[in-house]
Amino acid sequence: MKLIDFPKNIPLSSYDETRNEILEKHKNISDICAVVEWGTIPLPGISDMDFHIVIEPNAVVNLPSFKSYSEEQRYMMMHKHFAVSKNSFPFMHYFDPWLVHMDPIIGDKEKYSMPNKPFGEDEYLALSYHFMLVNGLLSFLGFITEALCDGKLEVREFFECAKYVEYHIKQVLKPAGIVSNDFEDTFPTTLRSLREQWFDLSKEEQENGIRNAFSEWQKSLSRLFGIMATFFSEKSKNIQLPHEYSPRNGLQKRLMRAYPESIIVDTGSEIFVYEKSRTETELVQEHFIGLPYPRNIYLLPLSLSAIQNIHLFHDGPVSMQYQKCFFTDLAEIPLFSHPALTTLLDKMKNNVEETRNVSGAKHPFYTYGMPGITPHRTLRSTLGSIYDSYYEKFTRTFLGRILRKKYVTSKL
Repeated sequence: MKLIDFPKNIPLSSYDETRNEILEKHKNISDICAVVEWGTIPLPGISDMDFHIVIEPNAVVNLPSFKSYSEEQRYMMMHKHFAVSKNSFPFMHYFDPWLVHMDPIIGDKEKYSMPNKPFGEDEYLALSYHFMLVNGLLSFLGFITEALCDGKLEVREFFECAKYVEYHIKQVLKPAGIVSNDFEDTFPTTLRSLREQWFDLSKEEQENGIRNAFSEWQKSLSRLFGIMATFFSEKSKNIQLPHEYSPRNGLQKRLMRAYPESIIVDTGSEIFVYEKSRTETELVQEHFIGLPYPRNIYLLPLSLSAIQNIHLFHDGPVSMQYQKCFFTDLAEIPLFSHPALTTLLDKMKNNVEETRNVSGAKHPFYTYGMPGITPHRTLRSTLGSIYDSYYEKFTRTFLGRILRKKYVTSKL
């Protein structure tokens, strides 16, 4: 496995310079209520910077392009900022129940610091189940598939993804009683030690440490997927589908034949297959001639779809997107519901609708491939995007199968 994107030894002062650059770029843009930094930077060079741009509802706002920052500044941020409506900001804990440390660099310090949690412990746990699965475990599958099937491991991204194992155990599994208080996983200790010592290690020690940690991480994730699959199997109910959701193109029909008695969520470049008979997680990657990116297929236990299936009973933009991606041959599906999750979908709906005129940002939640906040694009990138879109659609037809040049599978 090839190791790429090693952390850079960057001083804390460079983060201050990036923060000042963000302030300068945003301070004179009308209809921005606040620019809020959240999270902490315990390990300069490894830690990234995260920002919420708080916007007046429905305002037309063109945020600075991510490419307008220097290469070093982009390295420290890692991704575009999140767009949040002013009306949504007090409810940020619905999107991320584990939020810590929020500090506005633009905007009123009292109004735009950490909001109080607008819910109790029972609601917190329900939201944490959703956040752990959708924003955590499932979101890591693409990264793992790239490493296992394509043979490339991005070291810094690994550090950012893998740190969540400790949060999953401390924030969800133990407080909810899903595992006992004496439940042990050695991986968080291994990862913490490697992160903290990283810049003092030799290149050989770094590489050996990463390979060992990545192997441990896979075992931890496999265990966590199994624990949550059992949990949702016990806590969810089987319900009748509100509508018929049949496959809509050649690829989806082939997938349904290949994986009968399953729920499939097809977001485009990522396809989640939740099988009734499956107990293990398996990863599949397809490469095509003429496409710069692969198609990833994740094979998962059926019960892991339960908390996401609430989208079938909601009318928000993200829920409508989930319904467009969803198809199955099952008459009954598992459902894990809770009033806090319905409120979460309401808040998602409000934020999408009130930030739809913002460009250059991203949503603070997973959207299942929903056409999102308008990106900054050149004519060349727009034409490239159109080509990729039509070519990808062609790979979904029967004739498109001749373009497949590689098919790789790996178990988690």
